Amino acid sequence: MAGGIKKIHYAKGPIFKEKSIPNEMVVIAPDDFILFSIEWLETTLEKEKQRNVVWIWQEDNRKTILKKTVLNSAMLYGIKIPKKLCGFTYFLEASLSGNRNYSKKNYTGLYIRGYCPPRITASKWAVSSDGTPAGKQKQFAYGERVYLNLDTEGINGYKNLTIELYAHKTLAPDPLTRTIVGVDVTDGEINLEINNTLIWYGKHLFPKEVMEFYVKVKLPNGKYIEDYNGDIIHARYLRIKPQQVFQMPEPPKNSTALKVGNNKTSLKNYHPCKLNKVQLTETGEPFYIFEEGKTLLKKEHATLKRVSQIVYFDYDQYHLRDDARKTLDILLDFLLYNPFLNMMLEGHADDRGNLDYNQSLSEKRANNVKNYLVQKGLKDERIKTRGFGEARNAIKATNETQHSKNRRTVIEFNYNEYDSNAIVYQTLAGSVLKPKNITLTLIDHDTVKCLRKHDPHQKEIQIQNNKEKILIKDSQADIKVKSSVPPHFASSYLFYLIEYLAPGVSLNHSYYINFHTCAYFADKTYPSLQMLVYPDLVWIANLQYNFEGKGDYFFHNKKVELEQGIKAVLDEFRNSLVGKIMSYLPTGFAQDLLFDYIEKQAEDYQYGAHVIHDRDIEKAGEVLVLKGTEVNLITQTKYTKYAAAYAIYVMVLLTIVIEIIIIYLTRGRNLTGKAKKIQKVLRKIKALEKIVERKGDVDIEIIPPSIAINAGMYYKQLANRNMAMFYEVNVKADPIVAVEIKKEFDLLDLLDKGIDIAKAKTPNDPQVQEQLKQNAPNNSKIKQYLNNAGLKVNGEIVVTGEIGFEHNVIVNTLTGEFTILDQLGNGFVNKNEVLLKPQIKFDAKFKGEYKKDFDFEILQAEIEAKLDVELYGAIGLKIGYGYQKEKGLFLNQKLYFTGIKGIYKGSFKLTSKKLGKLERETNDGKPTPFTLLEPFEMELMTIQLFNHNKNNKR
Repeated sequence: MAGGIKKIHYAKGPIFKEKSIPNEMVVIAPDDFILFSIEWLETTLEKEKQRNVVWIWQEDNRKTILKKTVLNSAMLYGIKIPKKLCGFTYFLEASLSGNRNYSKKNYTGLYIRGYCPPRITASKWAVSSDGTPAGKQKQFAYGERVYLNLDTEGINGYKNLTIELYAHKTLAPDPLTRTIVGVDVTDGEINLEINNTLIWYGKHLFPKEVMEFYVKVKLPNGKYIEDYNGDIIHARYLRIKPQQVFQMPEPPKNSTALKVGNNKTSLKNYHPCKLNKVQLTETGEPFYIFEEGKTLLKKEHATLKRVSQIVYFDYDQYHLRDDARKTLDILLDFLLYNPFLNMMLEGHADDRGNLDYNQSLSEKRANNVKNYLVQKGLKDERIKTRGFGEARNAIKATNETQHSKNRRTVIEFNYNEYDSNAIVYQTLAGSVLKPKNITLTLIDHDTVKCLRKHDPHQKEIQIQNNKEKILIKDSQADIKVKSSVPPHFASSYLFYLIEYLAPGVSLNHSYYINFHTCAYFADKTYPSLQMLVYPDLVWIANLQYNFEGKGDYFFHNKKVELEQGIKAVLDEFRNSLVGKIMSYLPTGFAQDLLFDYIEKQAEDYQYGAHVIHDRDIEKAGEVLVLKGTEVNLITQTKYTKYAAAYAIYVMVLLTIVIEIIIIYLTRGRNLTGKAKKIQKVLRKIKALEKIVERKGDVDIEIIPPSIAINAGMYYKQLANRNMAMFYEVNVKADPIVAVEIKKEFDLLDLLDKGIDIAKAKTPNDPQVQEQLKQNAPNNSKIKQYLNNAGLKVNGEIVVTGEIGFEHNVIVNTLTGEFTILDQLGNGFVNKNEVLLKPQIKFDAKFKGEYKKDFDFEILQAEIEAKLDVELYGAIGLKIGYGYQKEKGLFLNQKLYFTGIKGIYKGSFKLTSKKLGKLERETNDGKPTPFTLLEPFEMELMTIQLFNHNKNNKR
């Protein structure tokens, strides 16, 4: 037994239960969506339940279709009846086939009526049937045709109202002039044409002045209809002057303004020439790139078209032929889905026979077409007919074949076709040696009922790649796509690398695909789908320095061959590299010394550059796959060597700056631990010996850090199918610097001297600035006291700790999103930077007691003092990651030093010999903060991980 829809049911929304009849009629509230669902027959297969459902909105006679709507079977159908349409009873049913159920007892649908209290909301007198208002100054003559227009609520569809016409009198009761019965309400309006005003003239005893008239409207139950003010008088006033215009009197009649052929372009046309979904299947996964009602197309616009279809008749006949019915059925299907489109039918005859006969025959042909459409459900008011007889023959005929072209009815109306920009889909593919297979499927693709007379849409797909065109006469096509990169590109790889790095340049390769319907992508001159194919290249760089024995650290664990040592290229960038590093060092530090040290570390350096292509491409949104053809690029260029060396030695800068701070605190004497060993090595260099002799307080300790960097650059398809360029960098310092020093110091010596670090800046922090401002006077007081008192305060400073980190950074250039993972958990991640927690700490302690007698002018004073000073501070590193079109992905470091702050906890007691024992504390007994070394931040050099500056290319 066949399945299908058993019944539709009310599902949701405000209704009047007391006025409704279960499973038969639903009376609904106005201006609210009321939702309806479907109940399936028990024999309906699950596959059938997935099909679209056609909802058919009809008049209560179940003959006239007002609108057809196609919805997914899982969706509820919504109806909203405005107040002006309340009162009329409609019928709603649903069908899989789109055909109606004509059963009088076992029907699947429901009768639906909107309810609200009857009202007259607006009223006017008009000069024509289209509602052109008469205006307050207009004066009609008796016998002249007038039109009454009333807007209503709650009485739509009524056909038996009564209108009473009254003459307005000032000093007497208003007399009833005319009663009009059987008045219709159509679409919430009363439109009445009154042709018998001439008889009013005698009824009012041939008046000499202008008279005013108004109306009252009575329901079938005898009750007058009010407006929202409770007034039962409407259409004030019709003014008639005491003049006569002779016309044959006719009874008043209902009229409705009919505008034929005008399409409301703001309303969406439904087309049977359509497609419902566009599906792609890629790497075994089907997905939609277009779904009707869900996908927003760019720059969607309507183009007004005009249908001019013709049906032909046999000689001296007005009955429809079978071919005429087929043509009309196609048009009918379209018109039933688009209830706001009206049409004109023009009947014609050939020039044989007399004029009157041919005129009558042409009118019968037009009316017969109309009757067929109305019988099939089209509303009568939407159709206007006229006959032209033999006046407008299509061709001049001399034989039967030519005469047959003139025996016709022309059906004309306007409609909209819809177009938009092409759907853009982005994907990855390998070269011609490893293309990607993509299947394109057009779901519910139907062009049989295309309205175009010339160049109709066809069920076909055209694929264009460069100059090659393929036409497939079907709704499905298998497409092999490839990238623009040739399979053997190693010799010219630099060109493609630059294309990846250059801002604004895209390597995608376009496939233009055409499929067209009236509903979507109607214009055949433009593609419907543009498929952008990006290359599957993954560029990889691996850089390691002093990392031997620390384990593997490769990009996505893809182990590749690395080159050892950079000594061969040091001379070519000696000056530029050293010059940049020297700008961060104290004045007078020897360039040759630093470079000699770097040169000694050259063999601790490993590097590699590779590209992988023709890969087993990952599915959208999944982890990058690096299985494919691997090319080692390290033999092709020196550029990678320069970039790698530069990046590593920018990291070394951090060590150098920290050493400067340590040297400042220790004054460069009696270094212990690692520092002493390194100093012995460096003292072997003559340049250093000269510096030590000339500037005894400047020593440099450079402890080689252990650093590994790997980076990758590639296009990747996101989970939402958008394409993005990714820059990825992984940096591990294990450690970048390590310190362990103990050293005695002289407090006054430290307070008197500054530090010489180029490019160091005071932090732009209001709290830090305020603290420095408050501490400055205290520094001066403490130094003055120590000098005046002749005190020498010694202490011990301890510097301990190390800075190490491991960061994984991914930059999505499409969204600008940074993803930073702090593997060691020793930092604070904020947007695109990581602030490492302070890991190198400075601690110092001073304690001592001093007594001394001395005179203040004529007063002998004894000062008893206790000095208790604590020092504390820390060094940390802020690492920022960024992406700019001019720089690509870059990494910069900012050293931050909290400064060394002290607290003076001493107290002073003053005793006077003349005045007796008098104690006074000069600091009021409160701890006094001071600054031994000011805090600073210092920007270190920027590492451009994918540098595309032409001046840096080799």
